[in-house]
Amino acid sequence: MFNIGDITLTPVILGWDAGDFHWNVAMSVIAPTGEYQKGALAFTGLNYWTFPPQAALTWFNPATGWNVPGTVAYSINTENHATNYQSGDDFDLDCAVGKQVNRAWNIGLVGYYMQQVTGDSGSGAVLGANEASVWALGPGVSYGTLVGHLPMSFIAKWTHEIQATRTFGGDTVTVATSFKF
Repeated sequence: MFNIGDITLTPVILGWDAGDFHWNVAMSVIAPTGEYQKGALAFTGLNYWTFPPQAALTWFNPATGWNVPGTVAYSINTENHATNYQSGDDFDLDCAVGKQVNRAWNIGLVGYYMQQVTGDSGSGAVLGANEASVWALGPGVSYGTLVGHLPMSFIAKWTHEIQATRTFGGDTVTVATSFKF
């Protein structure tokens, strides 16, 4: 069976640049649109809303093609009413080191750190506060192109969680697209 997970919408991104530095701030909403069934062993949706404000900074040298992007976010989670469980808020740091090999392709190493900063709560939190943390690393690739006159980018990355505390460890595959209008 194939299911799509929760959808992330980012309706507002404000960005600036100066020389080789580019930065932005954004507000996203993660909507509980993925498949969810109480009591299921695995599911693609979390069944609660999340609000992660974020800030990003990228250094990109066009002469060499090297780039170092990073993003920090603070995720504010709401309660899953099906389980009376509220995951604690968490701090996320995503970063990468990449090399643009031509106008379209960029390859590199990606990673993230997540630290839960408030405890889990609600009557469904039978194991207590939990406060998880995770470190992960892996390869990433991006491709930029024009579709008609619309600039689009496609990103794929695989990360392996090399350390996971108070949560399950594993691998994550992420595929994303963005466009400017």
